Amino acid sequence: MIRNFKFRKKRMKPWQRKPKVFMNRKSRSFKKNKNGSAKSFKRGLLVTLVLIVAYFIFFSEFFIIKKIEIEGNKTISNESIEKIIKNENSNSALVIFTKNNFFLSDKEEIKKKIIDEFSEIKTITIKKKLPDTIKVKIIEEIPLVLWCRIENCYYLNNKGIAFMAENNDAGIYKNKKFIKIIEETEIKEEIIENTNENKEIKEDIKTEIKYFKDKDGKWEIKKEGDGREYYEKETGNNEIERIYLAEQEIELKEKAALIPIKINDEVANKNFIDFILELDNSIKKNTTLKIKYYKTKGIKTRELIAYTDRNIRIYFNATNDAKLQTTYLKDFISKGIGKKEINALEYIYLESGNKIFYK
Repeated sequence: MIRNFKFRKKRMKPWQRKPKVFMNRKSRSFKKNKNGSAKSFKRGLLVTLVLIVAYFIFFSEFFIIKKIEIEGNKTISNESIEKIIKNENSNSALVIFTKNNFFLSDKEEIKKKIIDEFSEIKTITIKKKLPDTIKVKIIEEIPLVLWCRIENCYYLNNKGIAFMAENNDAGIYKNKKFIKIIEETEIKEEIIENTNENKEIKEDIKTEIKYFKDKDGKWEIKKEGDGREYYEKETGNNEIERIYLAEQEIELKEKAALIPIKINDEVANKNFIDFILELDNSIKKNTTLKIKYYKTKGIKTRELIAYTDRNIRIYFNATNDAKLQTTYLKDFISKGIGKKEINALEYIYLESGNKIFYK
């Protein structure tokens, strides 16, 4: 017969037992409060540190903007730019602070306000340098053409945009010479009358010659009853077409009164400006003629008239190659006409390619 034995845990003797720790509710509560106080202390310390840092950043003099460094400006004064920056930095930020602080000063807003104020700025870069400096770098537009309309003249950049009036406060360009273009709805000199006003010219100067003879022959100038002068050109259908020395048909838009130029207006397109620059430079390099100014009825017309210091009018075609027209002009002056006659000329007409008419 098998008996079931139960294993009993051997009792420990009193001296072998571990002493029990008795903790009442009060002692447990004390331990809990002790841990909570430590956490609160840490939080308080952290908040204090944050406030100290915030005070140092936003209230101390260390990060207040004290220096404004400006470079690249030519027509715009440092004082004008500094005034805009200081006015912007005096505005409030985050309710209780001003923007006159390294961390609160808004570069993009300053940039926008400077560009809005000065149209002559091409590009502007604004950087902040620790701990108290704002650096402004400006690249200004380069005036290439002085365009006059209704007695007001504006400087144009290479894209034909008006960015500054000639009578601006800076006056930096007043002593410099620019290509001057006068825009008019009607140019009186375009209707060329065959009048012999220059009676003092010597008889040996043949002012009645109105064509330039070259290897391709000569082109005769004829005259309408209203005084308009033209030459005849044979078309592909063997028909004769009259080419007038001055275009008389003007679009309705161009007959309307001219509108005064405003800042940032596109007065002329880039192609027209490029043509003017290339033409003027080529005339200076290849001829002895001195151009005082040019006249045009606007960029929609192809005609551009140059006026020399001897009051000779030279008609160019703005849709043709500038260098090629200057080459024809150079050959005409050196081969087609004498030195005596050049000073007595009234006009030289280059609009019709290598056909050069003069009077």
